[in-house]
This record gives sequence, C-alpha cells and structure tokens, in this order.
Amino acid sequence: MNRTLKTLTLLAPAALLLAATAHAEVTYGGVPADAYNRFGSKAAMDVWAQDLNYYVQGDNRINRIFGFNGDTARQKALQDDLETLVLTGTVDQDLGTKYGLSLTKTEYNAVIENAYLACEASHTRYHVCNRIVAALAPFERSAVKR
Repeated sequence: MNRTLKTLTLLAPAALLLAATAHAEVTYGGVPADAYNRFGSKAAMDVWAQDLNYYVQGDNRINRIFGFNGDTARQKALQDDLETLVLTGTVDQDLGTKYGLSLTKTEYNAVIENAYLACEASHTRYHVCNRIVAALAPFERSAVKR
C-alpha cells in the first residue's frame, strides 16, 4: 500500500502538467536553419514552391479552389506566402482569410500529398520534406473550415 501511495504522489505532478498543456496551441517557427541549409537555398525553395503550384493546379480534387478563376497573380501570391510561411513560420495575415479559403480536411490532405510530390520532383530529401510539411500547420489551422 505504501508503495502505491508513493507512486501516485510521483505521478500526480506529471499528470497535472500534461493536463495543463493538452490544450496549448502548438506553434511552428519555420524550417530550422540546418534543414534550410540541407534544402539548398532560397532558390531551391522557389523550385519546390513552383512544383507545388504545378501539382496543385493539375489535381482535379483541388485545382478549382486554388485556380482563383485564372488569376495567376493571386496563385503566385499564395505560392510566395506559403514559401514565406515554411521558411519563417509567420506571414503578415491569416492565409485562409486572405485568400478566402474554406477547405475540408480531405482537400487539405490533397495539398499535403502534392507537397510531397513537389519534394520528390525537386529532389528534396524525405526528412527535410517532412519539416517543410510540418511548417504548413498554420495554413491548415487557417484554411480548414469545413
């Protein structure tokens, strides 16, 4: 009995800490410098972003959403904002609101699938690609509404 009481006494602070942090919003600070260097450079990131746009525009599940009725300047602006989000972890405005996006989880998953295809096309290593995709988490929180 004494051993059980000691164990509970030791575990109680950990359980309280876990409960307190369970609802904390996770933030992402962009791609870490070591991953960015392994990625190549900003020019390499530009290639990835262009490839992402290419695959998204070719994907019948989501191209109508990201086509912006043929407005290529708006497509390029979103591409640049996503690149900035990945590299720095911040953008000047909520991207979901800025571009009027209201995605389902399935549509967002299609974007992520295309992000991996863009990594493959730009010869990005898988572990670096995972960091890039993780950096898109704020975009998910702002764009997935349905």
